[in-house]
Amino acid sequence: MNKLDYLQTLKRMGAFQLTKPFAKNKLLILCYHAFELRDECQFRPSLFQKQATFHKRLKMLLSTGYRVLPLDEAISQLKANRLSGLNAVITIDDGFQSVYQLAYPVLKTFKLPVTVYITSYFQTKQTPVFQLAIQYMFWRSKRLTLDLSVIKSLVNDSAINFSNNRYELMQQLIKLGNEAKHNEFREALAEAIGHMLGEDYQSIRDEKLFTLMTDDQLSDSLEDLVDIQLHTHRHQLPLSEEETIKEINENRQVLTRITSGHLNHFCYPSGEWDLQHWSWLQQAGITSATTCQSGFVNSRSQLLALDRILDGENLTEIQFEAELHGVGELARKIKKLASYTQNIKYFRNSRQPIAHEAISNR
Repeated sequence: MNKLDYLQTLKRMGAFQLTKPFAKNKLLILCYHAFELRDECQFRPSLFQKQATFHKRLKMLLSTGYRVLPLDEAISQLKANRLSGLNAVITIDDGFQSVYQLAYPVLKTFKLPVTVYITSYFQTKQTPVFQLAIQYMFWRSKRLTLDLSVIKSLVNDSAINFSNNRYELMQQLIKLGNEAKHNEFREALAEAIGHMLGEDYQSIRDEKLFTLMTDDQLSDSLEDLVDIQLHTHRHQLPLSEEETIKEINENRQVLTRITSGHLNHFCYPSGEWDLQHWSWLQQAGITSATTCQSGFVNSRSQLLALDRILDGENLTEIQFEAELHGVGELARKIKKLASYTQNIKYFRNSRQPIAHEAISNR
């Protein structure tokens, strides 16, 4: 029996109602990224979701009995240990155009608040996020052989090792573009890569597949229960106090042009973080930070490392329903307990030979 069949069996047996207490008096923070404008769900189903799926998710969330809170209010109740019943917060990372076009209308229908964490470098440039666009074109291209001459006309042979391995070539080109000092070169490189692959980069740009919301769209969204918060300027968080604070300050500087709200909530780019970041975030005025680690949060949770449940087209309806009913939370607790028990056994067994040796030497 596979996992999905197992969950369906649990539901038929009524087990979902029995596990619901594991979701109560806690906070479920849902995480979304972007929504399908073309065929992105086939490209990266964990990152993208169809509008119809998103509508079903929110309908299920409410029918299960969750109250959806604004992030700031939820954090205040979390700190005061005042959460009761089933509670959720909806968060969306990055701020893609598809959020404005497809997610916002659904959220308006249900009149639900949402926090959107904006990364600001590509938002100010209004060009597609380079790495995603390149990965998408490589995924979509059906060309078996690639003419590298158009790329070589842009870069020095010493700047890149033109590997015959498509994945290695893609990674090298992404690295080259990400390290470029000027976005104009990055855009020219993306055009050339599209030409090499037989993909129309201009159509990706025109359809706003990987482009972030404009200032006007962000300003417009603030009227509809949308809270804008911090996600770094360049979608990176270095292991350096100076660079970390610089990323947040630059991000905040861009967003203050758009919102007069208090920018004190943060989302780790790509969910990557280190314990060192906590004191630096506090210096930068951050009161909460979300990760990409799975789980609910409660009053004992570290506010600068809040777990979330990531939802995308890859997550089936029964898996999402199981999370809402606490099945996933119970499974994580059991797994954690099993790991703890295993570590205790390992510790005891590893000490045993040392004890015997000490006795025999007396």
